[in-house]
Amino acid sequence: MVFLPDKKFGELGPIPDNIPISEFMLNEKYGRVAHEHARDPYTCGLTGQTYSSRQVVDRVDWIARGLAKEFGWKANQGSEWDKTLAVFSVNTVCSIPAFSPRGVMRYEKD
Repeated sequence: MVFLPDKKFGELGPIPDNIPISEFMLNEKYGRVAHEHARDPYTCGLTGQTYSSRQVVDRVDWIARGLAKEFGWKANQGSEWDKTLAVFSVNTVCSIPAFSPRGVMRYEKD
């Protein structure tokens, strides 16, 4: 079933089907609110520590690069089963970027 926005919000732009969902969510090119105007997506309820959306994008990129370097992963080489990682971690705002699928697509920059 397809859900469309109410007509009062205007026409929905094209939804790309050739990029990962994380790229769609984190890249302003696809219609998200500009990082400068976005509210912080992650805030710790206990400590108040928070990350801006721009910081989240950077942290996802850094962790993807670090994991690719550590494990010798190359973009578009090997299967996804060769690049599977289990993470046992405390649930904090610091660990959230580790679970973004964007990292799989980003590490070819190095």
